[in-house]
Amino acid sequence: MNKNILIAIIAVVAVVIIAIAVFFLYQQSAALPESGIVLFSNAVCPHCQNVAKYIQDNGVEKKINFKKVEIGDDQEAINSLIEKAKACNLDTSNISIPFLWDGTNCIQGETEIVNFFDLKMRALVQ
Repeated sequence: MNKNILIAIIAVVAVVIIAIAVFFLYQQSAALPESGIVLFSNAVCPHCQNVAKYIQDNGVEKKINFKKVEIGDDQEAINSLIEKAKACNLDTSNISIPFLWDGTNCIQGETEIVNFFDLKMRALVQ
């Protein structure tokens, strides 16, 4: 095989691999906000509604960058929730919502999540 053809094939393969890597990195970064905070909830969950009311009443979304994920019947969202719970070594057969992933830790329950946002908001004031 001609040396120039071999170099061209290697160059094309390298460009394709780099393009695929960039695409997947972009997809991962687009999936989470910069802060890495994700709030999983469901519209029919009363505790989730209370957290949503706290967020709205206190302007949390204007001050803290986070992504809200409605789990409902969305299997991709459910899988993401399970993935986060596994990262925290939680029993994935008994995950409760609202559920918050702060990029490292799992926080479950209305009171705990409101406290999390309250502490974050207070830290912004100081």
